[in-house]
Parts: sequence; structure tokens; C-alpha cells
Amino acid sequence: MKTRQTTIQAFAAHAAAGTDVYPILLKDPISRLVMPYSVLVPAAARIEHMSTAFTRIVIVDGSDVLMSLSGQQIDGMARMRALAANATFEDQAQSVTVWGNLIIDFGRYLFDKEIAFDPSKFHNPQIQVTHNAGAIATGGVRTDYGILAQVMEGLGSAPMNFLMKKEAKSWLAANAAWEYSELARDFPYRAIWLQAKTNLIGVDGHWSRALLNEDNYKRVPFDVLVDDQVADNAGEYGLITENVSSTTSGLATPQFAAPTYGGAFMGVNATTWNALYSQNFNGGQYSVESANGTDNYRGLIEGLCPQGLVVFNMGPKDEIGDWYDPAGVGSLRFEVLGAGARTMRVITEQLRPNLPR
Repeated sequence: MKTRQTTIQAFAAHAAAGTDVYPILLKDPISRLVMPYSVLVPAAARIEHMSTAFTRIVIVDGSDVLMSLSGQQIDGMARMRALAANATFEDQAQSVTVWGNLIIDFGRYLFDKEIAFDPSKFHNPQIQVTHNAGAIATGGVRTDYGILAQVMEGLGSAPMNFLMKKEAKSWLAANAAWEYSELARDFPYRAIWLQAKTNLIGVDGHWSRALLNEDNYKRVPFDVLVDDQVADNAGEYGLITENVSSTTSGLATPQFAAPTYGGAFMGVNATTWNALYSQNFNGGQYSVESANGTDNYRGLIEGLCPQGLVVFNMGPKDEIGDWYDPAGVGSLRFEVLGAGARTMRVITEQLRPNLPR
């Protein structure tokens, strides 16, 4: 097998907001897409993490949706599975350009010979990128990005499947109220993801319990409390980290990082010997203060639930034969008990054949 990195879209400047469409003309299987990006931030306070500049990234083949995720979701999923997204650097000073990478894997890992996206098997695959620099700071000026593909050549047999990741549903939760989501039963599941992200609110302020229900409770593959599932993710994936820097400014000027639960800040004052004081962290929002009020700092944020995500792995994450297959199930319902009036999203990750519908 030979591997190479090729360009679908060269790095270029784009308007403050818009949707761009690019054909995927490659004929070799794609293991990973990498989107290096930068956002020009104006002299205004930040309102969200830099990945929020990508409202939606979709891969379609005609009307068939092969992937549909937000920038936040792509960022959080990559961080959870350690796909090198930690190369991002959140410089939150005003009037600067922030840089990052979005990483989309179609297999279990880079250059997975068994699972990859084969565009030659589809009619007219395209990638659609919707972006809005104003989503991370009021008056955001510009979002620049490129799209790179890491492909495999000379495989003895082409990969038969790829990992299809989609936001299946979003809703406004309510305290102590159940939400019922009917899930597709067409392909095996590697994982189900639940996103609960509101600035200053941890995941436990969004939901308290989640379960998967087959055929009206004839079988329940999982039934867990929020803290137990967060602990399970922490045990498997460890702490999530992000490099950050900015100017100390206190609560009046919030700053943002990918970890959204149980966060901690470690940093150095680059201006004086003053100690740094940090607080908040839930929901990905934090603040850093010093006695001077406007010192420069650089540091590291670590915590759990990147971009508000909790994952329910449906079997050993790398053992294809042990993933959850809903074949023969009449009804598959994901049920979530809310813990507050906040937006929730469910994302499915399924093993999809490289075949058009």
C-alpha cells in the first residue's frame, strides 16, 4: 500500500459567512480529511470556541447525506479519539488570527485498510462547507481554510465500508422530561454521541440519564447515569487538553476551550510575576485574572467532554465484528432524561457500505 496527501481545496480566504461546495474527484479511498483553518477575529470579545466558525460540514451524493457535522462536533470527536486535533492553539486576544485543524476520519485510525471512504463508488460526491466567522466573535472578519485528503493507493481490495457520522437530531431539553429519538436500523453502530454544550453549564446540567431501548424495552443495550458515562469516557480516553493564550481580563471578557466539564487551567504569566487566577470552565467557558488586570498569559486547559460530547461505544471501538448491529430489531429508541432547558444533539456513527442508495 502507498499513501499520499492530496488537495481537494487549496487554502484560501473566504467571506465572513457563506456556504462553499467542492466536488470530490478523487478515485482512491480516502482515510482522512484534514481542514486547516484560520479565523480573523476583530477587536471584540469572543463568544465561542474557534471551531464554531464552521456551522455545518456535509458530504453528499445527490440527496444521500454521507456525513453531516458541525465544526464543534468534528473538533470534539477528534479530541476524544486523539486524532491530533490538539495541534490547535486558541489565542484569544482581540484583533488576531486564530489557527486550528478539523480532522475527519472515515476509518478507525489513519490509513485503515478495511474502512475508508471510496468516492469512486458514488455518483457525484461533494463536500459542502458552511462557515460564519461571526459565530466566534461579533463582527468576525474572515474564515480561511483548505481541504486535504489522505488517501491510500494500491490496496489489494478496496475498502467495503466507511464510518458515516451524522447529527441525527437536536432538541430543547426540559428538566426531568424524557426525550425519545427513533434511530436508524440500517447499518451497524460503532458509537452514539450525545452533545450537551451551553457556556458555563456542564453536561450534568443538560441531562441526567440515557438509555437505548429495543422493541419497547424487550432489550436495553445500555442504561446509564451522566456521571457514570463521563467517568467511563475519562477512563478510556483520559483528559482532553488544549493550548490557550490571551490577556487576563476577568469575568467580563470570557474565553473558551474545548474541554467543557471538570476543567483546570495551568499557565504562566508572560508579563509580570503576578499569580494567575482562573475560574468557571463548565461549558467550555473560562476566565483568567491577575493583580495587574491586563497581563499576557499562556497555558493549558485540561478537562473532560470536549465540545460537550459524551460517547457511548457500541462494542470494542476497533473490533468491527463486535459492533452493535440493529438488524432484526423492530424499533430502536434513544431516550434521554433532561436536566435543564438546554439544547441537546444526538450523533450517530455507523458502518456504511461504500455504495450509493
